[in-house]
Amino acid sequence: MNRELRVNLLRLALAGAAAVWTSATFAAASCTVESVRALAPKDTIIDAVAATATPVPNCRVEGHIITNNPGPNQVNFRLQLPDQGWKGRYYFIGMGGSAGYVPTDSQIPAGNPLFKGFAVAGTDTGRQGAMLDWGFLTDPAKARDHIDRGAHVTAVATQQITKAYYGAEKL
Repeated sequence: MNRELRVNLLRLALAGAAAVWTSATFAAASCTVESVRALAPKDTIIDAVAATATPVPNCRVEGHIITNNPGPNQVNFRLQLPDQGWKGRYYFIGMGGSAGYVPTDSQIPAGNPLFKGFAVAGTDTGRQGAMLDWGFLTDPAKARDHIDRGAHVTAVATQQITKAYYGAEKL
């Protein structure tokens, strides 16, 4: 490999590293209700935003989306955006069984993605209640949200917020 090609490859690598470091270290938005509401899709309601120290320093966003046709139904979610070291990655916590609650920090899988610089989102899939309370199966809106729509609308909203929060074009 000739010297000029090596120098150009080194420059490209350094520019890429600088871009990753910059986006991983500085958020484009602030961790406030007003700021996050401005980033959210129009059908997304931001209920609370808080700077949180555990499990790592992050901006915790709690909100919901109202689904329709059938509906209305409320799909709750939580999004955690690491303060430092964001790697441009997004992790969606899957809810097995009947769900019924938004995952807490203690339910983030082993090897906590937040520690690895991931933005982490989770949802109650549009159903609140005990694990064995299958009454949601008689409600067409709650059933549809639990089957697929709740996870989808949550992923769309939280990915949009994540990209805008960090000023990223893609995840």
